[in-house]
Formats: sequence, C-alpha cells, structure tokens
Amino acid sequence: ANEFSFRLDGGTATAFEQDGGNPLAGIKTLTVVAGSYSVDEQTVSGYTKTLGETCTGTIANGETKTCTITNDDKPATLIVKKHVVNDNGGTLTADAFTLSVTGSNPDKTSFPGDEQGTTVTLDAGSYSVDEQTLAGYTKTLGETCTGTIANGETKTCTITNDDKPATLIVKK
Repeated sequence: ANEFSFRLDGGTATAFEQDGGNPLAGIKTLTVVAGSYSVDEQTVSGYTKTLGETCTGTIANGETKTCTITNDDKPATLIVKKHVVNDNGGTLTADAFTLSVTGSNPDKTSFPGDEQGTTVTLDAGSYSVDEQTLAGYTKTLGETCTGTIANGETKTCTITNDDKPATLIVKK
C-alpha cells in the first residue's frame, strides 16, 4: 500500500500509512472542510484501480465517510508463436509441435503450436517457454522465450523450427 498515493480534490499526492500491521493495506485519515470532495489515485503500472462509491460526493460538518480504493494486480501475458520452415521437403505444421510454459501460475502449461500464437496468462516473475523436439527439425528459441515478466506486461515468444536437409552418401 505504501507504493500508492491519492489526491484529494486534485491536490498534492498523499501517501497511505500502514493499516494495523497488514502490509497490503493502507489508511490515511484527513480532516476536510464540509462540502464537495473527490478522491482519486494515480494509476500504477500493472494494476487496475477501482474507486468506491464514497470516493466522490459531499460531506457535512461532523460526518465521517470512508473512501475505499482497490488495486488489483493484472496478470502478465505471453503470446507464444510457433513458426515452421519447410524448405527442405519437411511437411510438419505448427500444431505438430507441443509447446510448454513454466512460470508462476500459467493458465496453460502445454498446448499445440500455432503460427498465429497462443495467449498464456501468468503471474509476474520468471518464466520459460520450450517445446518437445521432433526429429528432422532444428529449433531456435526467440530471445523473449525466457526471462522475467511484470504485472500487466505482454511479451511475445517465437519458436522457429526449420526442416533439416537430407543427406545421401554414395559409396563405390
């Protein structure tokens, strides 16, 4: 909560204080003049913001209102593309290859390849994408097929397979 701040009536950003030992919750009590008010929060990358219905309105002398701002972390998104080059007589298509994603809580861990891409959502952190090896093809992993990903971030991983040429040895 201390990484978020709010503004009352568009004024100066005000930081939240720790709320009773809960590291995910913050609180700030303000004394305000009666009348109209509006509370808003700066957008933080990777989070969606929801303002409670009492975050705008009017307040009377002696009245107390509580404005609740909820921030929900957005999942990270991987787009996994499978590209197959058949320039040496190969006949396999993208869906002949089984791709796999490891990471924190991916919604798909294993799926057939797709030239258009398969969308995988997962929690922020380290991840990797790989595939089962098929005979007759060389595999090249794109540079974004391993690494780290942040809340709300989208990365595209492309795995390319190229069919190997045949070799004929003629002896006499």
